[in-house]
Amino acid sequence: MREKIRVAFIAVVMLLITYFSAGIVLFLLNGVKLKVALSRYYPLLPFEALINGYPKVLEAFGIGFCTSIIVIGVMFLAQRKKSPLYGDAKFATMAEIQKMGLLAKSGGIIVGKTGGKLLRFVGSQFVSLAAPTRGGKGIGVVIPNLLEWEQSAVVQDIKDECYRITSKYRQDKLGQKVYRFAPFERDTDCFNPLDYVDMSDRARAELELKSQAMGLYPLIGIPDKDFWNEQAQNLFIATAFLLWDMKLKYLTDWDFTYANLLRLQSGFDGEADENGEIQRITFEEHAKLCIQSNIAHPATVDKLNVYFSACASSKTKSGIDSTFTTPLMIFQNEIVENATSRSDFDLRKLRREKITIYFHISPRDLLIAPQMANLFFNMVIVTNTDELPDNNPALKYQPLLLLDEFTAMGMLSIINKSVAYIAGFGLRLLLIYQTQSQLRADKPDGYGIQGAENLLGNVWCKILYAPSEQKDAEEYSKVLGNMTVDKISRSKSKNSHSRGISDTSRPLLYPQEFKLIGETKEVIVMNNSKPIMCDKAIYYNDPYFINKLKSVSPRLKNLGKKLPTKAQLEEVMFSGELSAKKINHRGINA
Repeated sequence: MREKIRVAFIAVVMLLITYFSAGIVLFLLNGVKLKVALSRYYPLLPFEALINGYPKVLEAFGIGFCTSIIVIGVMFLAQRKKSPLYGDAKFATMAEIQKMGLLAKSGGIIVGKTGGKLLRFVGSQFVSLAAPTRGGKGIGVVIPNLLEWEQSAVVQDIKDECYRITSKYRQDKLGQKVYRFAPFERDTDCFNPLDYVDMSDRARAELELKSQAMGLYPLIGIPDKDFWNEQAQNLFIATAFLLWDMKLKYLTDWDFTYANLLRLQSGFDGEADENGEIQRITFEEHAKLCIQSNIAHPATVDKLNVYFSACASSKTKSGIDSTFTTPLMIFQNEIVENATSRSDFDLRKLRREKITIYFHISPRDLLIAPQMANLFFNMVIVTNTDELPDNNPALKYQPLLLLDEFTAMGMLSIINKSVAYIAGFGLRLLLIYQTQSQLRADKPDGYGIQGAENLLGNVWCKILYAPSEQKDAEEYSKVLGNMTVDKISRSKSKNSHSRGISDTSRPLLYPQEFKLIGETKEVIVMNNSKPIMCDKAIYYNDPYFINKLKSVSPRLKNLGKKLPTKAQLEEVMFSGELSAKKINHRGINA
C-alpha cells in the first residue's frame, strides 16, 4: 500500500511539472524571449494551447515531460546521497556476492550456497562457524570441505564421522596420505613428539623441547599456576636431556618417549642392602651421580641445577614433581604408550606433501584429553611456522586446520597465541564451536573474554547458524546492524484526522527472527562487506558431493542417479567402505 501511494505521488508530481513547464517551453519554441514568456504566462495557457492546437504544442509537452523525468531523477539521487538516519543495513545481492569473490568455481573454503552455486572463501584468511548442537555443522560445512579441500588437512574429529565418510575419497581421489591418530585407542597411527627433537644440537633441542613443554604445561596468565608450570617445563627438558645422555653411554635401552621420561623421573630400583631389601634410588640421586660421573652433558647439568636450586624446600620440590608428573601419567597407560611409541606421520611435511591427519578423541575420553590435544596441535603449528612459503618453493600446500567442536577439549593455548601470524606461513583455520559463551568461558575450559575477542578478531569470514541461546541471537542481530524504515503515525480528533511518515530504526534481523531463519539457512558475515543470507551447503542432498562418495563406494554407485537415504549413507559409512586403507608404517626416523 505504501509503495502504491509513493508511485501515485511521483506520477502527480511529474504531471504537474510537465504541464506548467510546457507553457514556458511553448513560448520559447515560438521565438518569445524568456523574460517576456514569464510575464505573459498564465495557468490555463498549456490547456488552451493543447485544445486549440497552438504551433509546436506537442513538442512543448514532450520537452516538459523530459524535464519532469530529469527533476524526479535529481530528487532520487539527492535522496540516495542522504545518509539514512539510523543506518542502511541490507543483505548482499548476487552481484555483490560476485564482487566479494565468493562465486569462484574452485578452491577456497566452502562457506555456503546460493542460487544453486557454492560459496567459496578463497584467500589466506580464517573462517569460523557458530552452530548449536544438532545445528548441521557437520553436514553443512565439515564434510563438504573435506570432500573438496585438495591440500593438506588436520581434522579434529571427535565423532569419527569425518574419517568414516571422507578419508577414502581424500586418499583415492585427492591423492592424500591419510592417517588417523586416536591416542586413546589401540587401532591408531602413532605419533611420538620426541621424534621431532634434533638432539645432535643441544641448543636447538632445548628450544624444541621447550615448545613441547609449553603444550604440556601451558602458561595461562595466572601467576600461581604459571610458576609451577615454568618449573615443570625446566624439569621436562632436564629429564629428556638426561635420558638421551644415558642412551648415548649405553646405560639404558629405553626408547626416547614420554612414558620413559616419567619412568626416569620416578626413580630406580637399586641393589639390595644387607637385609635383602631393594634400595630405591630417587631421580635427584641418580641425576647427581650422572653429573659426578661426567655422564650428563653440560646443558643437562645446567637444567638439573635449576631444578635442584628450586627444590630447596621439600614442599616446593613436591609441587614441581607433581606438576611435572600429572600430564605425563597418561603416557604410561598401555594404549597411550603404544600410540606415542613411534611416529607414523611427519607433521613437518604437511606443507610439502598432501597429507590428511584425523585427530580423534572420543567423547568418553574428553576429560583426559586436554594435555594430549594441546601437545598435538602445538606440534602441528610449531613444525609448520619455521619457514615462510615465500622463501621456499617446496612449501607449496596450505594445510587446513579444521577444528570441529573447537572448545570440547578446553583451551588450545597455541591457537590463541599464534592466530595472528600463522596465515603468513600458509596455515588456514576453520574454527567450529556451538556458542559464543563457550569461547568466552574462563581458562582453561575456554579462552576468556579477551582470548575469545582475539580469536574472532582474526577471523575474516564468520558463518552463523540459527542460534538456540537468546544471548547469541541478540549479539548476532547487533552484528548485522540496523536499517532506516518509514514509520507511519496517525492522529485523530473530533473534526479531523492526520497521518505522518517519519524515519525509525529496526535491526536487519530481530533476535527472534534470527532464531527462526530455518534449518537450511545461514548468515555469513565478512569484514568490510554486507552480510549474506544464503543456504547451507548440505552434502547429502547435493549430487555434486554425493557423486564424489559414489566414486569410491560401490554400494552408493549402484544407486545410479538417485540420492542415498540417511539409512543407506549410515550403512555404507559404518561398513568401512568410505574409510581409507591403512598405510604400511616404518616411522619417520626409519
